[in-house]
Amino acid sequence: MHDKTINSSDKGIGYYLKEDFQVSYEKEKLKFSTKDKSMKKYKALILDDEIYGRENLALMIETRFEDIEIIGKVASVEEALDVIQKIVPDIFFLDIRLENGIGFDLLDKYPHKNIATVIVSGYDEYGVTALKYGVVDYILKPIHVEDLDGAITKARTFIDSLDKRVETGKNKGVDKLKISTFNGFSLIEIKDIVRLESDSNYTSIFLLDGNKLVVSKTMKEFEPYLDESVFFRVHRSHIINVNCVKGYNSKDGGYVVLKDETMVEISRSKHKEFMEFIAQKFNSIS
Repeated sequence: MHDKTINSSDKGIGYYLKEDFQVSYEKEKLKFSTKDKSMKKYKALILDDEIYGRENLALMIETRFEDIEIIGKVASVEEALDVIQKIVPDIFFLDIRLENGIGFDLLDKYPHKNIATVIVSGYDEYGVTALKYGVVDYILKPIHVEDLDGAITKARTFIDSLDKRVETGKNKGVDKLKISTFNGFSLIEIKDIVRLESDSNYTSIFLLDGNKLVVSKTMKEFEPYLDESVFFRVHRSHIINVNCVKGYNSKDGGYVVLKDETMVEISRSKHKEFMEFIAQKFNSIS
C-alpha cells in the first residue's frame, strides 16, 4: 500500500477525505452544471488499489471535464479486466504499485488496443517501462490539476487521431502505408508486412522481401491500419502477420516461426487467445 498521506492543498480541488467527499463534490459540481448534449463523450476507467486515490481522481475529473464519463473505479487488475470486457474505455487511468500485483500486468492482458493509458503513480522510476507500453502520459501523485489537464488533452488527441485514421484509412480499404525515411518515403503493401517489433518509441517493420524499416513511432500508432483478422499481437513488443506463420513450437513457453525464419515468443498472457485465433482462422487436419 502507498500514498497514505496525500497533500490536501492540491492547487484547487484538493484531496478530499471520505467524510467530506460528498459535500465537496456537490460544491464543485455547481461550477460545471451546464451540459452540452452534442459534446463528444470519452469513457474513463480508474484503477487504484486505494479508495482515496480512486475517489480523489474521479472527483477531479468529474468537476473539471464535462466530456469525461467515468465508467468504473476499481481496485485490482481482475476488476479492471472485468469492466473492459463489458465496456471498453477510451481513457484508462492506471496506478502502478498495487496490493496484489503491478499495473503493467493489465497492459499485458487487456484485449483492446486503442485505449489512451495514463499512468497515475506516486513513483517516478517506471517512466521507461511506461514508454514501452505506449502510454500517453505519466502523472505523479499528489495530482496537480495542471498535470491532469495536460494528460486529458493528450488522451483526447490520441483517441481523436485514432478515430480519424480508422475513418480515412482502414475503413476505405487502404492497402498500403507511407513510411517516412531519411531521404523521403517508402510505400509498402500491408500484406507484405511479416511482423512489427517495438523498441520504446521506435517500431521496426519486417517485410517479406527481407527489408526492414525503422520508424520513430510507437507500434500502437500502426494498429488502426492493421486488419485484426490478419495481424495479432503475440507479445507487448511484437505484432505478427498470421498469414506469414510457418509453424508453432511449444518449447520454452511457446513461439511461432515465420516465413522469414524468425522465431517470435508468445507471451503467457496471449498464448490461449492466440491458439484460439489460429484455430478459428485455419482448418485443422489432425
